Amino acid sequence: MTDPRLDATLQLPDKFYTKDRGNFDKGHIVRRDDVAWGGSYDEVRRANGDTYHVTNCSPQVDAFNRSNLRGEWGKLENFILKQAQVEKLCLFAGPVLDDDNDKVFKGKDDQGNVEVQIPSLFWKVVVARNGDRLETFGFLLEQDLSDADVEFNVSAEWQGKMVAISDLEDLVPDLEFADVVRDSDQVDQSAGEGVRSAGHLERYSR
Repeated sequence: MTDPRLDATLQLPDKFYTKDRGNFDKGHIVRRDDVAWGGSYDEVRRANGDTYHVTNCSPQVDAFNRSNLRGEWGKLENFILKQAQVEKLCLFAGPVLDDDNDKVFKGKDDQGNVEVQIPSLFWKVVVARNGDRLETFGFLLEQDLSDADVEFNVSAEWQGKMVAISDLEDLVPDLEFADVVRDSDQVDQSAGEGVRSAGHLERYSR
């Protein structure tokens, strides 16, 4: 469910995952087994319930998320859970968002079509107590998105160097692309114009 404490437009609703053409798991950043404890029933219930908010999920491919498929994220979660059976741990985790290198997925949310940046890197930090001192362990794991239905994305650095296919054909003698290539040119589409406008970049033209 969406978290009522945050604006819904900042969250990926459940619909995104049910309409993602089977590309992603709802990868839990924090697993319920890790946090469903406390000094009272109310504390346990609140901690357990918070793990079901979509803000605790990130798109992860199953081969990364699931331990039964030897996914690195799932295997790390299992390793941590074994340690947590004999001691209490503090966990911090999240994605690494890289605007220049992350890929984009065209999906659906409650408002309609949406383009979502899919992180390839995720981090987890474990803080444990050893006697009267703390010990902290950081992990950085990468998911392989090569089989996911994500699209090529051009960063702001390269948007300014985009050229219209028709202009390129004019520039290079004997260069001619098929109509399907010309018709799918993104130089004047929102994917190209939006970033150029934000960066005050000009499209190349002769």
